[in-house]
Amino acid sequence: MTFAAVVLAATLLGPVPSAFADDPLLTQDEAVELVRARTDGRILGVDTVNERQFRVRVLVRQGEVRVFRVDRVTGRVR
Repeated sequence: MTFAAVVLAATLLGPVPSAFADDPLLTQDEAVELVRARTDGRILGVDTVNERQFRVRVLVRQGEVRVFRVDRVTGRVR
């Protein structure tokens, strides 16, 4: 490929936006629903940890409080 062809290809492809760049982050309600699907406990609260995570506190049947972290980008619950 010649230099001109490489420059032309780069110009035509240009700044291609990421397919995921415009995906919205999870809301607090969506994070709560993800946690609710994993446990049958009572949701005590949800806090924003940072731009990327929520912390969801749940009272489980055994009487203990469990804390889950939900990634706002991937939806992963830990």
